[in-house]
Amino acid sequence: MRSSRARSPRAKERGGAGDNLAVSCGARILSFTTMSPPAPSPDRRRHRVYVTRTTEYHVRDGVCVAVRDRGTDGFRHGHLAERQHATRLCLSPDGMQPGTGEPQPGDAIAFQAGERRLVTGAIEKIVRPGKTTVERYRA
Repeated sequence: MRSSRARSPRAKERGGAGDNLAVSCGARILSFTTMSPPAPSPDRRRHRVYVTRTTEYHVRDGVCVAVRDRGTDGFRHGHLAERQHATRLCLSPDGMQPGTGEPQPGDAIAFQAGERRLVTGAIEKIVRPGKTTVERYRA
């Protein structure tokens, strides 16, 4: 003797995220609420490396903490950019204009040290330094 009940589960969905879903499995009905994905959290990482064609500028909280020559892979101690605040320069048809926010690939960075000003070449990429690299920064 066969039962009149369907052997495969039937599912009914209503609405989108955050709504109740009901799944019917024979005589049992299971009900649950879907979860919405969590809101994105702010980026709490403090270190960034701005890579230009010849140089890496290691920046912590907007201040240059180290400069590395890409050709020799050695840090350049006493570089003009060290301990200076990094300012974003956006390249435009009218030249370089100060920008707001974090520097992006294609931008340049300016470092002001008293009367002297250093402007980098265009940023090729932005990476995160590894823990061993961060430990090599001078205090």
